[in-house]
Amino acid sequence: MADNPAYASVFRSLVFVSIDTSAAKVMLRGVQDVLSFPDVAIRINQMVQSQVYSAGRIAKEIETAPDIAAGILRLANCAIYAFPKRIESIHRAITLIGNQAVRDIVLAISAKSTLGVIHSGKLDVNHFWRHSVYCAAIARELAQREGGLDKDSLFTAGLLHDIGRLVLFRQAPHIALEVQVQRQESPGIQAHEVVVSKLGFHHGTLGGLLAERWQFPEKLVACISYHHQPFQAPSEHHQEVRLVHLANTLSQMLEVPGLEFQDLVFPFPGVLSDQALNEAAVIEIVQRVAGTIRELRVAFDIAA
Repeated sequence: MADNPAYASVFRSLVFVSIDTSAAKVMLRGVQDVLSFPDVAIRINQMVQSQVYSAGRIAKEIETAPDIAAGILRLANCAIYAFPKRIESIHRAITLIGNQAVRDIVLAISAKSTLGVIHSGKLDVNHFWRHSVYCAAIARELAQREGGLDKDSLFTAGLLHDIGRLVLFRQAPHIALEVQVQRQESPGIQAHEVVVSKLGFHHGTLGGLLAERWQFPEKLVACISYHHQPFQAPSEHHQEVRLVHLANTLSQMLEVPGLEFQDLVFPFPGVLSDQALNEAAVIEIVQRVAGTIRELRVAFDIAA
């Protein structure tokens, strides 16, 4: 790969930069009392990972948390699933979607709720979650197009890929705001690289450590940690991370009115051709996702 000109930017300082995880852990400790993951979500995750609990038993555990149960039903009845009949029960949702997919939804709903305690006047939280939903929907669509990948897991990974930004805005708002302004003034700038130069780590590092602490599956941890450094991801999760990375870029076409395909900045040349994507395919994916966004915003209680 290093000899391929198409991947020249992969071997910039971004690839060789040393991430200071110890510094990131120190920052994360500053919010450990605030960001306490719901016990019910931890239990559901453990139940699914053990692979010994029935759908009925998992459903009963989910039903002890009405907000999580309601969120699952809202999402199960979205256009992304397009079931012919309305899903009225958690047990039915698990039967149709599967234990792991429902678990991933539980993690997503619980993470959004938990992170809701973070407030920063310097961050438009609603815009943050809109971007996250756009990324999630596109990641799911890319996974479905690719085949052989868990599209629901990719949805959750896309939804949670930027959670470290929330911690960064709480713990280092001056740096986060400075980077945000730089990005607005120079859209091509790689904001995470600027943060690394100032702190020794970026929001992906923070988010990955938080996901580890919350006992998320390794695949989700990898997607969160490496979504800006897809070629550094563990080999077993390489493809999933690359799709989240790509979805993060393509989501701009939903976020920015009038943005055209040619306006997109791809940090790693070749990432589109690697997925056998061209302009027409990208536009088709974005248009298909656009038709589901309203329902997804409602499912996750995100304003338009």
